[in-house]
Amino acid sequence: ILDIDRGKWRKERPTLKARWAHSLTAFSLAPGLTEVVEFGGTSEQWAGSNETQPKIADTTLLQFRLVESSGQSQWELLSVVGNTQHGSQKRMIEKFRYTAESWQQSTGEGETAGMERRQLERERDREREEKERERQRVRVLEEERERVRVELQRCRARANQLQERLEEVEEREHEKVVVQEQAIAAEQRCPSWEVKEDELEETEETLGIGGWAVVKVAKLKVAAKCLHSQLIYDYHRHLFRREMDVAARVSHPNLLRYLGARLEGGMAILTEFMPTSLRALVNRRPRQRLPLEHVLSIAIDVARALNYLHNMSPDPMIHRDLSSANVLLQPSPDGGWLAKVSDYGTANFQSQLQTENPGSPVYTAPESRNPALQTPKMDIYSFGVLLVEMYTCDFPAPERRAELMESIDHPRLLNLIRQCLNIDRDRRPTAAQLVDLLHAMQ
Repeated sequence: ILDIDRGKWRKERPTLKARWAHSLTAFSLAPGLTEVVEFGGTSEQWAGSNETQPKIADTTLLQFRLVESSGQSQWELLSVVGNTQHGSQKRMIEKFRYTAESWQQSTGEGETAGMERRQLERERDREREEKERERQRVRVLEEERERVRVELQRCRARANQLQERLEEVEEREHEKVVVQEQAIAAEQRCPSWEVKEDELEETEETLGIGGWAVVKVAKLKVAAKCLHSQLIYDYHRHLFRREMDVAARVSHPNLLRYLGARLEGGMAILTEFMPTSLRALVNRRPRQRLPLEHVLSIAIDVARALNYLHNMSPDPMIHRDLSSANVLLQPSPDGGWLAKVSDYGTANFQSQLQTENPGSPVYTAPESRNPALQTPKMDIYSFGVLLVEMYTCDFPAPERRAELMESIDHPRLLNLIRQCLNIDRDRRPTAAQLVDLLHAMQ
């Protein structure tokens, strides 16, 4: 008996003595080498039978090897241990050939299935790779879309900034056109070069005679602003010269026309003659309202003067001392008043401001103490205080201003005053807007 576990033959055969005829074949199959074990026994009489059992060979071990021949694989008998009967070998070879063919067929089917499985796995790998590439493409597209979105937002913001600048430029151009139109209208209403009959006094001294005119010596009625003798110091000389320098650079029908100055002796500034001022007019009518048309007419003239100063090129000019005392009046042909803004001693260009607002504290804006915050909107605040004074004919002291405003019974004018007195300077209207709003109230 072959002890398969130990790989040795055993002489004892205890399990075969009591057995009848039997035959068992076992196949151990491995690629390239196959061992076949056939178990047999001796002849015995059939129990209860006169027939003799056929001879059964002893245990036989056969080895087969897979070899290549003429490009084909076939099995050949390698060795035989035990029974060497030809019939047994032949029978074993045939049986093994059948088993080998079955094994080769199943192996081929397995290989085909394996190939199909590997092909399927490769296809799945390709699908996974394609999906990964697709995810990468999507990620790249999303990143590109985000970049484009950010760039679009930046372009839109830039476009909005450019649009705002364009609107500012257009607004300034519009304001300049308005100033020109206002100047033309004011010039037509009361030419700046016109001299009233009572302001000119002719003498009998003749200087010459021409083809169509006689040149005589005349006396012109002008106003002379003479400095107090006790104030003739370098500082006051500086203010004097500065007022003349500013006056020489401006020209508008609603700005007082300066004719010249005297520097020797008592210093004096010569201007056109204006018979009264807004403060004098208000003081003559304590708590008695001015006609609304007069209030609006004077306010429009002052707003036109401010609009001219604020739109000077290349640098806006800020008056910084707008008050009822610096608004001079002259009767107009229609029974109203022609107003002109005067006193440029504290006026300055915005880019040159280095001092606090030297104007009257009653009219000054909250930001006037800081030169860096001084803009043309300072004059708009002063204009709002001036409107309160004109409409109520009362002095607009800060502690009484709220009380005076409560007495204003003109809603649109009151709303305009509140806009001018807004603490936020950026929310105050421009001088050009003042002109339009006041015109709409007439």
